[in-house]
Formats: sequence, structure tokens, C-alpha cells
Amino acid sequence: MLPAAVKLLVSVVILFPFVSSEFTLNPNADTSVNPVYDVRDGKFFGLFETVINNNRACRALSGDIGTCLSYPECFAFRGNISGTCGRGYGLCCVTTKTCQGVIYANNTYFVNQGYPGSYTSAGQCYTTVNRLAPNICQLRLDFEAFSIAQPEPAEHRCVSDSFVISGTTSPVPVICGDNAGQHMYLNIGYNSTTPITLTMITSNLMAGGFTSARNWKIRVSQIPCNEGFAAPPGCLQYYTGSVGVIRSFNFFFDSRGVNTARQLSFQDYTICIRQESNFCEMQYNVCPDQVNVPGLGFSISGALVAGEGTVSSGADAACTADFLMIPCGSDVRGQPTKSNGAVCAARLCGSVWNSINAETLSRPVFTRSVPFELRYYTNGLESSEGDQGNLGFCLTYQQEPCPASLNKFQNMFI
Repeated sequence: MLPAAVKLLVSVVILFPFVSSEFTLNPNADTSVNPVYDVRDGKFFGLFETVINNNRACRALSGDIGTCLSYPECFAFRGNISGTCGRGYGLCCVTTKTCQGVIYANNTYFVNQGYPGSYTSAGQCYTTVNRLAPNICQLRLDFEAFSIAQPEPAEHRCVSDSFVISGTTSPVPVICGDNAGQHMYLNIGYNSTTPITLTMITSNLMAGGFTSARNWKIRVSQIPCNEGFAAPPGCLQYYTGSVGVIRSFNFFFDSRGVNTARQLSFQDYTICIRQESNFCEMQYNVCPDQVNVPGLGFSISGALVAGEGTVSSGADAACTADFLMIPCGSDVRGQPTKSNGAVCAARLCGSVWNSINAETLSRPVFTRSVPFELRYYTNGLESSEGDQGNLGFCLTYQQEPCPASLNKFQNMFI
């Protein structure tokens, strides 16, 4: 027989699984790659949480991220049990929703019908996200699998297939193509009742007339307001750690002139990188390209066709249509001026990564402007403006240590 107190706790959890939530995450953990968010009922069900680590994120036997729950809770969420957690007292519950499903649990996966198989239906496959508690202000989407039709080849617009998000308090660009490994942070406001909807719009044909082969698996995590691991306001992507890789959506290396990989039109969003302790400067480099010579790790504007060399770099006044904005970018470490004596650049474009205009060789770009942010913008035109074959960008970043004289001051504010 169970003690009366335990019976009471179990019955209360079944009836009121979200009475009070306390979220915890190591603020120094790297949240740019497959993060795990903890959700605990520590304020109300302290004893029960101690026994089974109630609502703590767990790694399932399948490799997925689940939530440590009791059997009644997992059953109520219609989840699948995949191993134990909480020192063997809890169950790792993995919840998955597909078309027209409703998400109630943290770390829930939105997948296509028949995943991991291909989704061949045309129409709208959507899921609606219900927040766990009023103090949930952000969602994080991790695209563990994401392959839908490429944008059409002329203007690079998502016509055949698209992924659309509604209900957020800040705009989110429409994307398509291949985006496995990418992520998004969605601002949804405090105590808002507006439903958040994630929609895959699919057609019977890819651009070009071939039958689409598509699938997706998106993990939806809920983040409380005013927590250290939440993304800063206005940041669609948020990276932590002193080194990392940043890619535009649908970026992958493709042979020049093949034109399978395409930069997406109508992009306008900010990418943020947390400034780590004792680091004062950022260095950006273009990713190495093993497919093309010269490489196309940065190709935002210009005409790139088979058999021709890359176009040159573009900076500031030369970047009026598509560009990547880095506040005060320079080719000289620790300086607000460039090696040619000009003031640091703000907008970069072309297909050569260089802060100086009309250069043909890529060079590192440095900035001391904080917070570390990049803004990516593309309009709705490609071939109409003479652009062709642009892929977007893939950059590595590396934070540079502060001078010794500044370290003591940095520690006060970071």
C-alpha cells in the first residue's frame, strides 16, 4: 500500500500537471547545438520532484530528448516511454505530434506523417503549441531533420514548399529547402493567449517538376521569461561558446553552375552570439569549401556561373539589395579602421568575404562592437537584378580574449 501522502501527490499531478514550473539550465552550457531544457515542479511538488526528477529533460533510449515524468503524466501526454530517469524512479517520456496535432509537453517533436519516411501529401500540415505556463516567453525550434522543396530557381522564393510560423510577437521569415541542424528562437510574449502555429505547406511538385521527397523532425522547447539561457530580444538565432559555425537557412555547398543550392529570398533576421567572459572581440572567417575553387562559403550577391571566377567583395554603399550586416567590421584586429585607412564597414555582400570593397581574396573580419550580432537581409529578387547562383553564407566565429588590462573590468559585467 502506498502512503497517503504519496497517493495525494500522484492524484494532484494527474489533475494539475502544470500548477507551478521552475526552469533550470546551466547558463554556461552551449545552447547553440541541441540544448536540453529542464522543467521541474520544484515549487509545489518538492518531494515528488526529488523522487523522480519530475519534468526534467532526459535522454531517451532512442537518442531523442524526452521529459522525466511519472507513468500517469506520460500517459496523459500520449507520450512513449523510452527508458528510465531520475535514478530509476521516473520514466523518460518522448512526445511526438504530427499534422493537426496540439503540443502540450516540453521537448515535443513535430514530425511529418510517416516519419522518417517521405511525406508526399499536398496541403498544410500544422501543429499548435500550447505554453506550459504563463511565464513562457520563448520557444526554441531545433531542426533535427528538415528537407522540403528548394526555392524556385529564378528569384529564389519558397513557392512549392514552405515553413511558416504564426502567433509570434516578432516576425519570422518563411524558409524552405534543407535546414537540418539549424535552430530558431521564437518570441511569444508573456501570458499571451495567441496560439503559436507551425505550418508546413507542401505541393505535389518541386520547383522544376520533380516529385518532392520531404521529411522533417522539429523539437519544440519552451523557455521561461527572464532566464539566462533565453535569447536576447529580437534574435532569431542565438549561439553561445567562444567558437562556432553560423549558416544561413538552406545553405549547403553545391558545384558552381548546378544551381541546386539557393540563397533564400525575403530573409530579414538577426543572429546573436553571447559574449563570453574575458572576451572582447569577434573574428569571422568564411567556411572552407571542398566543392568549389575559389570557394563559395560567402556568396550573397553577384552572378556565379559555371566556368567563371567569383565576383569581388562588396562593402557598405555597394550593398543595396542583399547583405550581411556586422557592426564595424575591419580586416585589422582591434582597430575601427581598415588596412586601406577607411572606417570600418557595416554591410558586406558579393561572394568574397572581405570588409574592403572590390577585393578578390577572402580575409578575416574583426569587430569589437558588442553585443555580437549579425543581421541578414535579402530582398525578393535574384535573376531580375542580375544575381545568379548565390548560396548564402557559412561563417566560423571565434571570440578573441580581452587585453589583460581589461579583463578585470570584463568580469564585472559579463
